[in-house]
Amino acid sequence: MTSLTQAQIAEFQGIASNAPSISPNNPKSLLKATANLLDEDDLRSIARADYGNDTDEHLAGLVDIVRLCELPSPLKWHPREVLELTRWSEPEQQDPGMAARLSRQCAFACTVLLVSYGDPRNAGASYGSNQTLIKLGRQPGSARVGRRG
Repeated sequence: MTSLTQAQIAEFQGIASNAPSISPNNPKSLLKATANLLDEDDLRSIARADYGNDTDEHLAGLVDIVRLCELPSPLKWHPREVLELTRWSEPEQQDPGMAARLSRQCAFACTVLLVSYGDPRNAGASYGSNQTLIKLGRQPGSARVGRRG
């Protein structure tokens, strides 16, 4: 695991102090908070997670989720497949800059999947919820990184 420099820690602390509040009674608040962490490059990276297959279709679905801060019901293959693949990212094996980017992407993917599991129309696609929850909770720095500008 790579240690953070004092400057990186200070940057993360500054970002965390401006983080939006998350309501335990409103899953959309967590969805909005994680969506706000992403930039266009993050969305494109997630969309390419399936070896670049169907990137445009996945990207369109991801953009709609971020723009509307709502999930389609049911959550369709495009973008569910790339969200499920992104969930397995391993940021801790990367340099700090890439680790922060992958942590944001993984946190967003896990959040979308977990919110989708609450929709009865996604019942057939909700396997792996325990692994998704574990991955979201294990994201190093996921609550400490902010929107890239």
